[in-house]
Amino acid sequence: MKGRENSSVVFITIACGILIGCSENSPNKIEYNEFYPNGKIEKSAFLSPNGQLVDTVKYFYENGTIRVLEFYKNGMLNGEKKVFYHNGLVAQVSHFVAGRLQGRCINYTPSGSIESVSFFLDDKQVGDVYSYIDGILIKYNFVGFNTEKLRVIRYDPEKRTYLRDASSQVFCDTLLPDKVGENIDSFNLRILLSHPPKNSTCISVHYYDSEDKIIRSETLDSTLLFFDIIKPIYKTLKKLKIEAKQYDSVRNHLQFESREILF
Repeated sequence: MKGRENSSVVFITIACGILIGCSENSPNKIEYNEFYPNGKIEKSAFLSPNGQLVDTVKYFYENGTIRVLEFYKNGMLNGEKKVFYHNGLVAQVSHFVAGRLQGRCINYTPSGSIESVSFFLDDKQVGDVYSYIDGILIKYNFVGFNTEKLRVIRYDPEKRTYLRDASSQVFCDTLLPDKVGENIDSFNLRILLSHPPKNSTCISVHYYDSEDKIIRSETLDSTLLFFDIIKPIYKTLKKLKIEAKQYDSVRNHLQFESREILF
């Protein structure tokens, strides 16, 4: 997903790079441009006094239309990145935090309709993956933390329904230890939740004491894809249990999943 622009354009060797002194509007930044051999601008950027990319960076096609729009902070990609087709329409929208691809990545066709929607965590594709043709969701994948495809659902246009792979039924994936070590005052919950078509989901976290009684419970927002929750460890906490259930309206089927951590 990150290299989408590399597959859709032809790169031309840079003829030269020119440093144009500090601009009046940005006294702490240096304007930096690179050009095609014909003299047209290929890259427009700003550098910090120590030479790092900062703020807006633009790449252009040889005809002058914008190809890539990026934002940098401390020399690293930070914020929304857009890639464009020759016709000016958006080809891809992604988001970066401290140089890493994070969150949803949306790819578009040259006509402007959505082609795919995926999710990234620290440059790694995880969670929901939606694929479209002519605006119709034709395939759905759920990719786990270890990047395996945990479930696949395909659209059958003749029956006008969604068919799932019988061997792929997981809808909640976690990165949690079976047991948390001693002398630790907090723990981290990392949870991926699947959102296939025609399904509804709910997920809860329960905290138990040494007598297996619930200390407290909380319901998570099931519309979210990813949870990264840091929690303090209660002195009386001995077990944590994650419970998730999902209802498939196509098959009229209710599915359960649970995971426990001992302290």
